[in-house]
Amino acid sequence: PPPLLSASGPRFGALPLRIAASWMAHSLEHLHNTAAIEEVLGKEGEEKGRIVLLRFGRDHDPECMLTDELLLQASAHMSNNCRICLVDVDEVAGYCRQYDLYDPCTIMFFHGGQRLQLELGLGERHSITWPLTDAKEVLSIFEVGTTACRSA
Repeated sequence: PPPLLSASGPRFGALPLRIAASWMAHSLEHLHNTAAIEEVLGKEGEEKGRIVLLRFGRDHDPECMLTDELLLQASAHMSNNCRICLVDVDEVAGYCRQYDLYDPCTIMFFHGGQRLQLELGLGERHSITWPLTDAKEVLSIFEVGTTACRSA
C-alpha cells in the first residue's frame, strides 16, 4: 500500500491521509454510472434551473483530494444554484472518451444537459484541468459559469 501520510488542519487533526480523503470524498455526492450522470444533468437543468458541477477523477488521487476539500468548502455558498457531484473515471470510461477526460482531475459545468463554455482569461474552455488553490477560486469560477449560463 502507499505510504500513510498525515492530513493536517482543524477538520482532520492527524488522521491518516487515506482516511481523511475517504471522508472528504464521501461528504460529496457520487455518481457511479453514465445513467446517473445523465439523470442529474437533465433533472437539475430542466426542472430546477441549477448548474451541475462534475468533478471527474479518482477519490484517492492527491489532486482530487485537494479539489474535493475545496469543493466541500465552497458548496455551502453554491448549494442554491449548483449541484456538486463526484464521478470516478474508472466507472464511466465511455463518458471519459466522449469528453476527452485524460487528466487526473477535471471539473466541468453543465446546465440544461449541456456543457458550459467558460471564459477564464485563457480562451474559452469546457473544463478545468489545473489544480485549484482555494475555495474563493472555486466560487469565482462558479460565477463565470453562472454568467455563461445566463448568456446561453
